[in-house]
Amino acid sequence: MARPVLQRNGDTFTLTAGDEEFTLPSYQEGLEALRFVSQPDVEDVFPCGWLVEARYDDGSTYAVPCEAVATGTARGFTCLHGHGHVNAEVRYTEGWDYGDEDELEAQRHGHGPLVHLVPMASGAR
Repeated sequence: MARPVLQRNGDTFTLTAGDEEFTLPSYQEGLEALRFVSQPDVEDVFPCGWLVEARYDDGSTYAVPCEAVATGTARGFTCLHGHGHVNAEVRYTEGWDYGDEDELEAQRHGHGPLVHLVPMASGAR
């Protein structure tokens, strides 16, 4: 991947990383994104596809992709808004997996495999 570049475009900043371009509203957010994609273990940069809740004017909701700057590594992916996923091979090697609340409760009582509860869309941007 080519070296990432942060450029000023009027009132916003553009981060170019690989084949992707991201528009960021401030220099601080642009610098944070530049540092994020410049980590030595980053293999890929892409817009986050994690679905987040948005609202219509009438208060009803719908899902849209997060689209924040996301990086892929051998471990999985993470975005600047905190979404992420650990690859199955890594979870297997580390001896855990994702689970739901019932599986987590069983684990607390000494039953079932080691699981990690991932709250869906709570507090995510």
